[in-house]
Amino acid sequence: MEIAYQEHAPAPALAPFVDRYWTFTTGGTERDITPEQCCIPLGMCELMMHLRGPYSTGLLHGRWTTFPRVYFTGIALQPLVWTMNGASSMLGARLKPEGMLRLFRLPLDGICDSYADAWPLLDARERRAVEHILTARGPQDAVQRFELLLSAQLEHLPAVEDRFVQALLRMRAQGHTWDKAAVNDVLFVGDRQMQRLFKARLGLTPKAYFKLMRFREAYDRSRAARTVDWIGLATLLGYSDQAHLIRDFKHYAGATPQAFLQQPLPRFQRPVA
Repeated sequence: MEIAYQEHAPAPALAPFVDRYWTFTTGGTERDITPEQCCIPLGMCELMMHLRGPYSTGLLHGRWTTFPRVYFTGIALQPLVWTMNGASSMLGARLKPEGMLRLFRLPLDGICDSYADAWPLLDARERRAVEHILTARGPQDAVQRFELLLSAQLEHLPAVEDRFVQALLRMRAQGHTWDKAAVNDVLFVGDRQMQRLFKARLGLTPKAYFKLMRFREAYDRSRAARTVDWIGLATLLGYSDQAHLIRDFKHYAGATPQAFLQQPLPRFQRPVA
């Protein structure tokens, strides 16, 4: 079965919120099924749409699930295996967490490591825009219409600065060191309030988000290197030892680092900026 996967960069005005758009199109017939694809949890949210053909299915929390036609996903905490039928097409936008929070005003606690049918969560204007996307003439046209939807969302951004978004940016700028005090300084709250705020808006604790960002760094560096000094990488990223790095790979990628790198690069990933 022929499979075509393409990525598209967002317009500069949307880059603070959108990592990229993607399209996934299959040939063959609807009775054909793709090889299993894999999403690695690297800190992104998504808005996905089925443009044609049967809806995709995924192994979520031990059960095969058929996804809705249009749906949001929150930050994943474990790898997701999924398949799609032939003669089908999907479109998605990989949103940074602040993109989901600002563009769609959605708290992420209810969809952390999960998904939600987008239709009840969209207002009338957004639904009309989605319907316009679903009638696109092809993947490229669908991406252009998706960009129009998200550009329109920019016009409705709250004027008030979101200090929680600033805290996320500060955390990602910290690199490999967990500095709780620096995040507290942005939010102007104490430790307990910070924990509650992260759980309510992101769906996970600040420390859990930091660990996911650190794994992302380890993933990117190991994929880019021809050979990997795992002890050196663990030290560089602030792991107490190599065993803790291996533990993170097993948790987030479902395999040890060495076994994971021997696998083909997944077609479908969730990188974070």
